[in-house]
Amino acid sequence: MSHFFAEFDVCGSPSCIIRKDTRIYYHPQTFTSSLQQAGRCVGVIWMCNPGSAARPSHPIPWGAIKSDQTLRAVHDLYVKVVAARGAKQPTPGQDDYIGILNCYYAVDADFKAAYAKWCNGGCKYKEKIPKKAGFVVVAWGRYKPQGPVFQSIKSIKRWAKKSASKSQVVYIDEPVTGTPQIGHDLSTMNYPAHPLSSQFKSNASPLAQLL
Repeated sequence: MSHFFAEFDVCGSPSCIIRKDTRIYYHPQTFTSSLQQAGRCVGVIWMCNPGSAARPSHPIPWGAIKSDQTLRAVHDLYVKVVAARGAKQPTPGQDDYIGILNCYYAVDADFKAAYAKWCNGGCKYKEKIPKKAGFVVVAWGRYKPQGPVFQSIKSIKRWAKKSASKSQVVYIDEPVTGTPQIGHDLSTMNYPAHPLSSQFKSNASPLAQLL
């Protein structure tokens, strides 16, 4: 059983390994053939790229994966938020999960090297935010390639316009001048200073408003 599921694939060139459909479940899951089609995405955390992500050398079908520091930090925050809400709030459903999206999906600890693999391989893989997701946390950091970031902003805008839920976008990074607050108009978006900063890992209160 695992809290962490994803698929690894080759995209564009053989050197460009991507991680896609990454999910962090509140409850541990046993893999079944129907699990990927089931479940409820309670919200999305949007990062730069998957980092090192225990990079495999070949494609691996969707299923349980090894966690890394980032995925564990998100799950720990998920648990902390649910605990902080108290017994009066319903606990997450058996297959509720947080989705991890990226500006680009190439696996490499160096985001610049990952972007080079992404571009040189001509990979165009993208994921959409589930329509019923309740929030998007932008955590991709300030200094990132503009093209993928702008495309990500467009995707978030489209989701926020069409979402059937109470759409919210929030930063959990260290504050910088002009950083939007929850519900701020994305047209004036500024980028947070540090992806997955210590504040994100330790302070559950902003997400507690959304989950």
